[in-house]
Amino acid sequence: MKAVMVVVDGLFDEPSPSLGGKTPLEASETRTLRRLAERSVLGVVENVVEGEVTSDVAVANLLGLEASNLARVPRSILEVVAEGTDFIDGNLALHCNFATLDTHTMKIVDRRVGRSLTRGEAKILEKDINSKVKLVGADFAFRHIVDYVGVLVLRDEKIELSDQISDTDPWREGEEKVLKPCRPLSQDGSAVRASILLNEFTTNVIRVLEDHPVNTFRRRKGLLPANSVICRQPGNRLPRIEKRFADLFGLEGCFQARLPTERGIATLLGLRPLQLPLVEPFENLGAYYYERARIVAEKLRECDFVYVHLDEADDAAHDRDPLRKKFVIETLDEYFLGPLYDALADTDVTLIVTADHWTSSRTGHHLNRPLPVLVHSRRFAERAGKTFSERVIEGGYEFWVNAKDFLKKVIFGFK
Repeated sequence: MKAVMVVVDGLFDEPSPSLGGKTPLEASETRTLRRLAERSVLGVVENVVEGEVTSDVAVANLLGLEASNLARVPRSILEVVAEGTDFIDGNLALHCNFATLDTHTMKIVDRRVGRSLTRGEAKILEKDINSKVKLVGADFAFRHIVDYVGVLVLRDEKIELSDQISDTDPWREGEEKVLKPCRPLSQDGSAVRASILLNEFTTNVIRVLEDHPVNTFRRRKGLLPANSVICRQPGNRLPRIEKRFADLFGLEGCFQARLPTERGIATLLGLRPLQLPLVEPFENLGAYYYERARIVAEKLRECDFVYVHLDEADDAAHDRDPLRKKFVIETLDEYFLGPLYDALADTDVTLIVTADHWTSSRTGHHLNRPLPVLVHSRRFAERAGKTFSERVIEGGYEFWVNAKDFLKKVIFGFK
């Protein structure tokens, strides 16, 4: 069996007044999804998780990995795994954002540098952080990953560094947007040492970046400077995964994902990475999706299963922009799903389309709800008039399954 599972991050949404009371998916012109639905089984995946739904646990469930195995693994550790950064237990990893800081008031002007930082700019800043920032009695590695996101690893040969420290990133809803000093959350010496090192790193990075040529020129162009690095989600232990994807399903798997959390999960499961386009999504979204589809179709010759994660719809919802989310869905349908559908013509490849979670364009938050899922195969009988949207969960679904059992059903259940 060969299959492609396309997970559109935050695809499902609430009705929006700006879209005539429809969700972005319902309001979108999705010619390819309509064609897929005509030869599909529509179902519901119960991926409701305890507490706040996050992409890491949601994706792990869909890939057959029990959420309990990742529930306590911070994003920073998944990023270390995804990037292949040198790390041993007792080092300390932190998920980081380049951010815009008012250095006079220490207020965070924008936690994401207006989403305008280019890969080239970020790589220049990364290089100078690693070469010009020094820590007393310790060392570190900072790596830019994608967009405004990076990962930091702190190391002290004399002591294990505790993850019991506070964030410097004021990321929570309603939290005052000021740069926070890191505090130890226990009186243990390893927590005190970890907080000292993170504060030292943060202060020195601001010194290096405030008048950096990248930022002076960005200011001249009217863009926000990336003059600070804010950190959260510390972790000091690598996870141990007993069963990998091939053990669970008997298939050789690959993945194509841009975001480090999803790449980290897939790597832990033993899936092999596929390349990403050179073009960035903000440069030409259509070309970006078209090239991703071409790569997936080509690599199916050597992979039994390909997991694809697409994140742009989720960003639009987090920015509370249902019109942009509709645009992203339409572009994805035309330039990714369309070429992929055509490339798989006359094959028996199963194509799965779903999301990891809902994301509300009204609130900008993830929603803990069951997921509609489309399972397409040209072996299925054609049935006109079927529609894939959030309304699948209201009735008309042909199966309802827990997330951890979903791929078992697809791989072993649909004959």
